[in-house]
Amino acid sequence: MVQVSFSTSTTFEGDPNALVENQRTALTVRFDLDEPAPAGGLKVYVDSEVEQIVNRLDLTGFEFRPIAENIDPSSIDTNSDSSGFFLTVDVGATAGSFTINVLDNLEPDRALPEILDGLVESEFSLVTTDGVTSEDAEFTGDLGDYTVDPDAASSTVLFADNESQLPVSPPPLNPGYDEAVSGDVSDDPTNPLELPLSEGITPLSVTTGDRDQEYVTVTIPEGFQLDTLVLESFSESNVAFIGVQEGDTFTEPLNDSAVRGNLLGYALFGEPRQVGTDILDNIARGWAAMGFEGALPGGVYTFALQQIGISSDYTLAFNVSESTDESAPEPAGDFLTGDNFLGGRDTDTVTDFDPTEEVIGLLEGELGFDDIEAIEIEGEAAINAMVAEETLGVFEGIETPEIAEELFIAAPDIALG
Repeated sequence: MVQVSFSTSTTFEGDPNALVENQRTALTVRFDLDEPAPAGGLKVYVDSEVEQIVNRLDLTGFEFRPIAENIDPSSIDTNSDSSGFFLTVDVGATAGSFTINVLDNLEPDRALPEILDGLVESEFSLVTTDGVTSEDAEFTGDLGDYTVDPDAASSTVLFADNESQLPVSPPPLNPGYDEAVSGDVSDDPTNPLELPLSEGITPLSVTTGDRDQEYVTVTIPEGFQLDTLVLESFSESNVAFIGVQEGDTFTEPLNDSAVRGNLLGYALFGEPRQVGTDILDNIARGWAAMGFEGALPGGVYTFALQQIGISSDYTLAFNVSESTDESAPEPAGDFLTGDNFLGGRDTDTVTDFDPTEEVIGLLEGELGFDDIEAIEIEGEAAINAMVAEETLGVFEGIETPEIAEELFIAAPDIALG
């Protein structure tokens, strides 16, 4: 008896086996036989659990312009509720296929919007004679004698009006580096730990404290970009420093003698509110650093990390995807953000401070919350040093009542300043 394998594919360029109406994608249905079809051909039957789903295919268009190989297009027909179809593979053929476009119907559909509109997942399965219902048997007639390959018995197809309705696959998780498992991260700025990145998420888990310095060189492949750097976890809240330079070494010391202009960016991190958020944009806007906008393009970059205070465990997640822009990182338009404000250095204008995600660092031992006051300058919040009567920063788009004490942290003297 002939054994039949069943498969489907679509012209959609994404990962799912999907038919997208506004892209006019097409479905190819294929049958493979382990021996030639017998005299008269082999009639096979495919069904699903979704009534009327076959009506999301352009049946009329296929009737006028059929695309088929070793299958007579006139033999293709639907079952009683249009949940499936049957056809005949030509005599002597060991494979047969047909290709049909998805139907781009008008939305909303007045008859069956729950089936003919929106995202619908349908699993099509090859059915033998003993699996045909009495209602469908009136339509299919006598099927051929065949068995089903258990490893190729069904295939799932997603139907959607547009690509935005399709589920988004999570990025792959790469091995990464865990200091607790693989040993200490390098403390040598001329010989950092090498952490190659690839598409998806690459975690870096570190334990730091007692003036530990860690240096990590990451390589972003050509044609890819670092979209985000998410602080996945941080124990024992006590802000730490992170800085980045292009190249495979870190040339600046982590103290006052560092030249900020030689850094691509830097930031403080570790506040509870930052856990689960992207800190790459904070790094990009480090005060007086070169800065950059958006993602980091393919290349080699070295990160420096330091924690002066108590020991902390944290995990950073590097998220890499295919590049959408091959240009080099552009200088950022902001000189200062909440994560990098240390105070006492003229008046800075903060253009994009987000009080729900960012914090304001006050240099420990130099300036505290009791030494400042929130004032209003031309309708926008500002911070004023009371003793010196000096305005330290103006926060565009922020109202004075939003500048509350919980937004401030004492920043240890490790942030290059």
